Amino acid sequence: MIQFNSKFKTHNSQLALCASLAVGVVAFVGPLWGGGADSLLLLALLAGLALFVALAAAQGQELNSKGLALLAILTALNASLRLLPSLVGASPIFFLLIVAGFVFGASFGFLFGALTLFVSAIITGGVGPWLPYQMLVAAWVGMSAGWLGGLIRRKWGEAQGPLTLALLAAFGAFWGLLYGALLNLWFWPASANFSAVSGSGLARVGHLAQSYASFYLLTSLSYDLWRSVLNVILIVTLGGATLKVLYRFQRRFYFRTEG
Repeated sequence: MIQFNSKFKTHNSQLALCASLAVGVVAFVGPLWGGGADSLLLLALLAGLALFVALAAAQGQELNSKGLALLAILTALNASLRLLPSLVGASPIFFLLIVAGFVFGASFGFLFGALTLFVSAIITGGVGPWLPYQMLVAAWVGMSAGWLGGLIRRKWGEAQGPLTLALLAAFGAFWGLLYGALLNLWFWPASANFSAVSGSGLARVGHLAQSYASFYLLTSLSYDLWRSVLNVILIVTLGGATLKVLYRFQRRFYFRTEG
């Protein structure tokens, strides 16, 4: 008997996804204490994690050969959207990343996010020390969208109605802001005067948070708001039709055989 299954997770794939969170915390928070993160090392770690996620997902039947082919097609399509002129930081790539991760699961979303930013950087010539950080945060966007999709399906099944779109729109608005806030951390420590930060422990954390909040409000918030607004507009207007199409692919490509 063949049963369709949108997200057949394995322990190994979840371990790799959680490892990406640990790597990201070290990469983004380390510079606040003067540690710094080597971009090439981070890229190598991210590539290893992505390979681990892909192999574990394939072994657990969360990704099969057709799913991998679909991942490649969606990555090429989404990466090409970076060629479109952006409106003060807003980019349409997050729309497809969010809805695809929502439908196909956390492992698919993680790979989709990381590969989209990598391929788009090659296409647009945007390769630099910032690339591993962009790939990591984009992977988190897709991964968290997959976790949100799994939670909603466990409660409501294959949901595509107005409430689902509203949740996805709120999710897109949230990541529109958080994406920029996280990416700032890779270069902000180099421009901040840490020697002027007094105290230690929680006091130091409080002073750093206050300093970063001022930096974020002055330099990044306006761009991130545009990203959030575009995410909401695309999800509300195109999300319903796109979800139907992706769910159709999901039912055809994701299955496991029992008995």
